[in-house]
Amino acid sequence: MFKGIFINLSCAALAVIANALLKQALHGRIAWKGSVLTLFTDAFGLLRYPLVWLGAAAFVGANVLWLFILATQRMSVAYPLQLSLVFLFATLASILVFSEKVTVPGMLGLALVVSGVVLVSRG
Repeated sequence: MFKGIFINLSCAALAVIANALLKQALHGRIAWKGSVLTLFTDAFGLLRYPLVWLGAAAFVGANVLWLFILATQRMSVAYPLQLSLVFLFATLASILVFSEKVTVPGMLGLALVVSGVVLVSRG
């Protein structure tokens, strides 16, 4: 059981790290300018930034772990657990890394998610 939870935690953490790296790399570097072609040109230009490559590597790593989770865990437990952990870690990263504010209702919702993770991981 602990091994499964560790893999779920690792997968969720890696997914959030990937998204945080990509968010940081994209900040101020890409925006809708009215043309799909311009958007793709801008996106292709992002490949020169190391954070994009690190984020992509973390994204691939998270997906490899997810494939392992799918192969070894019950879907009815793995999927809700994974979504909940990503939600929890993403909220923590938004607060700690990006200095975003979380409202009281947001914190209460997060507490409910953590409670759900505990219940699902026992089931």
